Amino acid sequence: MNKLVGWLALGLLAIGCNSAYQEVATEAPTKAELSEAEKEARRQEIGMHLSFATEYKKQGAYREAADNYTKVFRLDEELDKAAHLKYWSLCYSQMEMPDSAIAIMELAVEQRPDEYYERVSLARLYDNNGMDGKALEAYRAAVGLKADDSASWLAIKKIQENQARDKGDTMSWQAVLETLDTLIGLEPDNTSYLEEKTRIMKRNFSIQDIIQTLEEQVAADPTNVKARTDLARAYLDFATPQAYAKAGPLLDALASEAPDARIYRMQADCRIQVNNLSGGIEALKKLDELEGGTAETRVRIGNLYMEQGQLKAARTWANRAISSEASFGGSYILRAKIVEAQVDQCAAAGKLDFYDKLAYELAGQEYDRVSDPSFRGTARSRKDALEPVLPTKGDRFLNQGKTLEGHDCYGWLVQ
Repeated sequence: MNKLVGWLALGLLAIGCNSAYQEVATEAPTKAELSEAEKEARRQEIGMHLSFATEYKKQGAYREAADNYTKVFRLDEELDKAAHLKYWSLCYSQMEMPDSAIAIMELAVEQRPDEYYERVSLARLYDNNGMDGKALEAYRAAVGLKADDSASWLAIKKIQENQARDKGDTMSWQAVLETLDTLIGLEPDNTSYLEEKTRIMKRNFSIQDIIQTLEEQVAADPTNVKARTDLARAYLDFATPQAYAKAGPLLDALASEAPDARIYRMQADCRIQVNNLSGGIEALKKLDELEGGTAETRVRIGNLYMEQGQLKAARTWANRAISSEASFGGSYILRAKIVEAQVDQCAAAGKLDFYDKLAYELAGQEYDRVSDPSFRGTARSRKDALEPVLPTKGDRFLNQGKTLEGHDCYGWLVQ
């Protein structure tokens, strides 16, 4: 900034914000015109007012702080103390004088363009005062200096959403999705961003449009892992045999090149949809190893084994689920369903003996162990359905001493 123009701009700010300064110098003296003694006196005066300003700001006396910052920068025409401009701006912001706060912060950014604090502070001032276009530009500059600034990316997303609602075009919504992808990358454990992305895509794009766009991206850059992953997800969402056939090879390649939990989960979903249960189990076992063993994944593996009729393998995975998270209700429901499936294999057609009824009682006990609210209703309903086939008092009287232990067909269930 030209020295004279900068001086005049600051002088005008001082008049607008503080009535104590009614006269503005039309030309600032240069350092060359000052003697060494005058320079030292000026430096001391700047230091004094800066000290006062800092102390007043700490005390929340923003008017007095602003007055002293004004005196500092009327003396400091070369802006040697530019690092303090942001605090001067803060004072006017606290006094609800946004025009002055913005003007000074703009000067701070001009003097210190590579400083993140100044950039993001200017962006927030613009944002708080409805200046969306300037705010978006300023936030982008801020994340250019600090790429992991989730708060600024979130502010960018909100502005983009407002613009997309006003314009209503897919290009604007695509910009929102790209920002959401950045937030997902920064906060992978925050599932709300992925859920929001799904809602926006379903509301503003047809699945065919999404697939076409992603196919074009992959064709342009076959090494783009993100585009290929999104395309695989879109194929699965399209949910046709042809889409599953396209998703399968894509996910197999991704699982080989860039394996992660999301890829393995989608790979399992795809294989199960085409009735490749063994392939689904294989993918889920890799997911289980990657995640370190979650009850949800282990129960899903167990359910697939049960669908294949491999009840002992299913029970092994149910037990592993319980060992990793004893409170997960799905584990006990799986064990109960395994018992019921075993009765289907063991019981004589059309007739239940005492051992069959004891097995059903064992299933009921598994349902009773469910305390997880997410599964409690299901467990209660299935337990109620067993009531007609549970042992009666008469059954117990006639079969005293009989248990499932050692039984040829049921004994393994109580080991």
